[in-house]
Amino acid sequence: MSLLALEALLYYCCLINGGLLLVSSALLLLAPPQLLRYQSRLLHIPVPRLRLLYAQWLAQFKVLFIFFNLSPWLALKLLS
Repeated sequence: MSLLALEALLYYCCLINGGLLLVSSALLLLAPPQLLRYQSRLLHIPVPRLRLLYAQWLAQFKVLFIFFNLSPWLALKLLS
């Protein structure tokens, strides 16, 4: 696989995962209280703990996105 093909692949991975990160952030941070209560009952987790778990998940997803998608793409972009 050439560097240009790898750069294109990482670019599309960045677009897809970045979009997922934005959508999931918007959905989880703007979630109506009814949705949180429903998920709390479904998962048997109190709502404050559920909010904390969602925030931790978003933080981990963001770090993984930067580490595995954005950084390699920017490194390849600097090479070309």
